[in-house]
Amino acid sequence: MKIFYDIKKEVDDYLSSKKILVVKDVLIFIIITLTIHFLYRFWANKLDHRIFGLQIITPAIFNFFKHQLFLASLWVDVHLLGYQIKTANDTLFFTNNGYISITAGCSGVKQFLQWILLMLLFPGQWKHKAWFIPAGLIMIYLTNIFRIVGLSYITLHHPDIWHFSHDNIFRPLFYVVIFSMWVLWVEKFKTNKNKKV
Repeated sequence: MKIFYDIKKEVDDYLSSKKILVVKDVLIFIIITLTIHFLYRFWANKLDHRIFGLQIITPAIFNFFKHQLFLASLWVDVHLLGYQIKTANDTLFFTNNGYISITAGCSGVKQFLQWILLMLLFPGQWKHKAWFIPAGLIMIYLTNIFRIVGLSYITLHHPDIWHFSHDNIFRPLFYVVIFSMWVLWVEKFKTNKNKKV
């Protein structure tokens, strides 16, 4: 009987250890992120961002954010990097005939929504969420500017790897940033039994 008690104690100690809590948190992050991703795709493609017939995210919202991204990226490209660029309809035209067209999909609206929902669903005190969620939105916006500026560099200097860079480096960058901010949240602000904030 003592053997079973010892085994149960070892299992209980392991399950309450920091390692298992980290794995549990990461699994929760993955589940929430994937669920939001696929629900968003369904909502966007099948329901046109509508809930009960009411369009929640309108084309005007996408247009606003894509235009702000265009303006900020253009400013960095021209004023900080010295690129010569012509523009039309939120498109950057470069001297080597390459271009970057900033579309609604580039706007960052999906990533903003993912961040907000992740933070609303994940445990933590609201007094911290009240400033951490907007700080995360700013980081996502800055990441998006970095993404377009990085693609500008690729367009000018390495156009042969543009599609690879867009799909495999700069698109996943959003998720690296979101994951990093989430790790900061879990390590510093998430309330749990072992830590009072």
